[in-house]
Amino acid sequence: MSIRTGIRHKMRALGHAPSHLMSGLRELQDIDDETRIELYRINLRRLLIIAFSVGSLVGAYAVIFWPFTLELDSVEALWRRHIGIAHLYFLAWWIVVAFATIAIRRLPVEHVAVKALQFGVPTGGLLFCVAVTVIDQAVTPNTSPFLIGSIAIGLLMLMSPAMAATVHAVGYSAFFFALPLTQHSHAVLLSNRSDGLTISVISVLLSIMLWRKDASVIMARKAIERKNEELKRAAEHDALTGVLSRAELLRRAGAQLLRARRRGSDISAVMLDLDHFKRINDVHGHQAGDAVLVNAARLMSRSVRDTDLVGRMGGEEFMIVLPDTNNKDAVGVANKLCSSMATAAFDLPGGSSIAVTASCGVSTIGSGSGRELEWLYASTDHALYEAKNTGRNRVSNAYQLHALSTSEFQRLR
Repeated sequence: MSIRTGIRHKMRALGHAPSHLMSGLRELQDIDDETRIELYRINLRRLLIIAFSVGSLVGAYAVIFWPFTLELDSVEALWRRHIGIAHLYFLAWWIVVAFATIAIRRLPVEHVAVKALQFGVPTGGLLFCVAVTVIDQAVTPNTSPFLIGSIAIGLLMLMSPAMAATVHAVGYSAFFFALPLTQHSHAVLLSNRSDGLTISVISVLLSIMLWRKDASVIMARKAIERKNEELKRAAEHDALTGVLSRAELLRRAGAQLLRARRRGSDISAVMLDLDHFKRINDVHGHQAGDAVLVNAARLMSRSVRDTDLVGRMGGEEFMIVLPDTNNKDAVGVANKLCSSMATAAFDLPGGSSIAVTASCGVSTIGSGSGRELEWLYASTDHALYEAKNTGRNRVSNAYQLHALSTSEFQRLR
């Protein structure tokens, strides 16, 4: 194939590149900032690996070309010296890059030093490849160092499309203007320049595809993590009210009981039941009943500490677990809840409101008692039963019955 024919083929290939490039840029516009930051963090970790790997390879080349031929009696001897010295400089460059990467890796990616490093490393690597290619032109017309360097940078470095285009534009400009320093054949010069342009465009496209692939993987992983969090929350929380589900409340309460035993502290519980809730559903409808449950759950959550646990046990019954709380304070919490319920006006669908009261049962496991969670649940449930049977809108305390066992409380119930 003639040089002219080869150039025409390369130019035709390049003719399709801009459309692919613009398409890739459009698809990358929806990458969020968090994903970009993670991509640059990945790139910083890669820089350390690249610095040690490429630095070792460059050092090996410096050894191969040593002692750089002291007698400069030929073009080949001069070429060997220049190649060897260039590799020594490049080895020093990678040592600096390794230390700089270690020094700035904890800085935010928006920091100017991080941006400068991520732009400077591929640019410096490409300029080295240009230098070696120019030196090689004294003995061979091939442009392998520039071609290999461009492809390697496109494959190994995570660069945004804009950065990739800038890096390769700088590299190709240096290649274009420096090549005539040692290559004086116009035909070879034209062929090499067209080869360099082709490989630069291909390298930019590789960078875009690599950036897009890694960004897609990161965003897909984050989407899965978000979905898992949603599923976890759905499993742990009541779908209607947003407070803990029965199973999750009892699981966390068990963990708090173990913690209380280790610390030698009390743990209390309040069982709350909305009074005459069936009447609300019958008179106002189930949507109104749901609204009352939601508002009641919000009121309870606002009325307790962040360390307390609020859960829906089923229907209109809720349980509040109070770690590090003695019986007297737990009764105070229950009284406060009953008072807040009685004075609150719960909004209903359609703009009306309704007053609701609640009954509460309280029980406590004292430090060193050895009682289990089943006992706390049974005793609190019994106290709630007593509160409802003695007139509702009141608090009943099971503390005075602490000598009873779980089964005895269940029989009383």
